[in-house]
This record gives sequence, structure tokens and C-alpha cells, in this order.
Amino acid sequence: SAELGIDDSESNNPSEAENESNKIIGKEHDTAVFSQEEKEKMARMMEEARENATAARERKKIKKKIKVNRWIQEQESMKKSRAESWSGRISKEKDVMELLQRMVVTELVRQNGHSVFGLNETRVFCDKNATKEITLECRNAMKALFADLGESRIVVRGCSEKELNGRSGEIRHWESNKKLFFVCLDTKKSTNGEMRYLSPENLERADGPREVGLSSHLYKINLPSVLTYGGVDIGVCFSLRHSEVIALGSSVFLKAGLDE
Repeated sequence: SAELGIDDSESNNPSEAENESNKIIGKEHDTAVFSQEEKEKMARMMEEARENATAARERKKIKKKIKVNRWIQEQESMKKSRAESWSGRISKEKDVMELLQRMVVTELVRQNGHSVFGLNETRVFCDKNATKEITLECRNAMKALFADLGESRIVVRGCSEKELNGRSGEIRHWESNKKLFFVCLDTKKSTNGEMRYLSPENLERADGPREVGLSSHLYKINLPSVLTYGGVDIGVCFSLRHSEVIALGSSVFLKAGLDE
């Protein structure tokens, strides 16, 4: 080496170019490792974000379900409360109507039994037309003699026919066969213009105190021709007193009172 004029120290040590190359390679390696770590970190973050989003959606669904169930429970509770608010009226109206019908039919048989052979209460009640006319007359008598069983202002709530909700109207009577109230709803053209049968649970008493008129002491039953029996038209006319209905309201005195 000496003869050739070559410095051994230069041959044993890497050149500057080699050192620079090694540095570049090292940096590229470090960059690759760092890039892989970043990718893995990013993947973990994305997975965590997806899990968080899924959990958030589930929490939202649960909250919504709880809210819906609470709303349903509140609606059912309100329906039950509305139905219970009418139970007293329904019970009283049924009792009064049944009593009035029996009184009218008993008097019908009493006034015509001597001239129409075989006429009795069962035969009268079996005649649909007679039963219909007697029922209508008894409703009129009930409203006159018992003011608290007259028309009541209502607002429709919670009805399955959503277009009816919020509409106002007036209860006319309880229909025992249907177990529904006969209601006349207000329309743009007139008050009580649309007739409907609605459940008590869908009827809310209108706001404000209800004006209840005075009950009459006397109502005249006037059914001149309510039934054709044996070729003979028969009817009944008599005065019905509030005090008599009250007195006969007790089951203890009902049969004896009707027989007198």
C-alpha cells in the first residue's frame, strides 16, 4: 500500500458517501417502522370509533324505546282515568233506564191487559219496534227527571281515528248494547253535527264547570201507539214522577212498587 501510495486508513474506514447512504437507509427504515405504527394506531382508533358509534346508537335506541314505552304507559293511564271518570254516570244511567223501561212496560200491560188477552212484559220486550220507541221515550224522561244525566260537553282524546282527536262535542246517552257513548261532535257548519259512538276512555270532560239544569218533578209518558198486538194498536200515557223513580230505585221495593 505504501508502495502504491495508498493510505491504509482510508481503505479501512467507510467513505463519506457510504456513511451518508447508511444514514439514508436508516432513516427510511425508521420511517417505515413509524409509518406501520401509525397505520396500526389509526386502525385501532377507527375500530374504537366504530365501537363507540355502535354503542351510541344502541344507547339511543334504548332511550327511544324507554321513551316510547313511557309514552304508551302514560296514554294507557290517561285512558283508564278517563274511563273511570265516566263509570259513575254509566252505572246510574243504566240503572235509571232499566227502571224507567220496566215502569213504562208495566204500565202499558196494566192499561191494556184487560182488552188484549195474553199481553205481558215479555211479549212487549220481544217486539223490536216497541222496545225502540219505549227506549227513546225513557231517554227523554231520564234527561228531564235527572239533569245530571243530560248532555255533557267533551273533547275527544287518544282515539285510534286520529282525525277525531281534539274535536269537541256532546254526550247524548250511553248505549248499553254497544258499551259506547252516543256522541254528537261539533262541525264547522253546526254544533253537534256529526254523530259517533265512542268509548269512555276516549272522552275527556271539557274544561270549565258544567252547567247542570234543574231536574223536573214530572214527565208525561206519551206513547199512544207503541205496539200492535192481536190486531189491536195499544199504547200508554201516564205521568212519571221523579219521587216515584227514586223510591223504586231500591231493589227491595222495586217489585212491590211495580205491582201496586
